[in-house]
Amino acid sequence: MLDAQDWTAHNIQSLSLRFHGAAGNTGQLYVKINNTKVPYDGDPASLSLSAWSAWNIDLSTTGANLTSVRELTIGIENGSGMLYVDDIRLYPKGGGDCEPVIHEDSDNGASSQSHL
Repeated sequence: MLDAQDWTAHNIQSLSLRFHGAAGNTGQLYVKINNTKVPYDGDPASLSLSAWSAWNIDLSTTGANLTSVRELTIGIENGSGMLYVDDIRLYPKGGGDCEPVIHEDSDNGASSQSHL
């Protein structure tokens, strides 16, 4: 079993991902954090666009236990087609203009981005 992650560390407030689909895609996109399902609140037609769409989720509105995250699921309910997902990231602020959390390595001064 994987160790739980504390998504409240470093003041994480947003989960962001990008997706694009194909003409004719149907269904309801969602993420599940542990057992808490968060439905996509954007235009359902976005699933059938061949351009990348952003989905930024304000984690404070999910009701999920963010101090002990063991599982993140991305899925489509009652749908068909193909959907590509990329750039799954956690951010310290909400909204559309998110910047990744940067950690300084105190031993060598190197920086790295936080990823799931």
